Amino acid sequence: ELASSSLVRLAFPLEPNHNHKQTAFGGNLYSAAVLAGWSVCWCALQERGIRAQVVIAGSSERFLKAVTGDFVAECGVEAAQLDAAFKLLERKGIARVVLQGVVRCDGKACVTFEGTYGLIGN
Repeated sequence: ELASSSLVRLAFPLEPNHNHKQTAFGGNLYSAAVLAGWSVCWCALQERGIRAQVVIAGSSERFLKAVTGDFVAECGVEAAQLDAAFKLLERKGIARVVLQGVVRCDGKACVTFEGTYGLIGN
């Protein structure tokens, strides 16, 4: 839906992501959150012309309420945080970025997410 190096918002339909209770499957919610964070890093690298791989290195999530409809995974980052990581990437060939994200349904936070992403120079 929306993608830039400061904010990524990805929309997902419930239908292919639901479980037997007709709510979103937890694994799919987790994957949506990881993808939003990964996309923030990837977009920022592309915008700056930096060649590097992005990997998820660690994460934690909190499931706050059931997702009963279509949902959105969002992740944002401050430019200064990315600049610091990219300087380290340039100097050492590897860096980490810690990002916070949220999965929303009907505008309400249903999952909060913190992911540590590794940036590995090519």
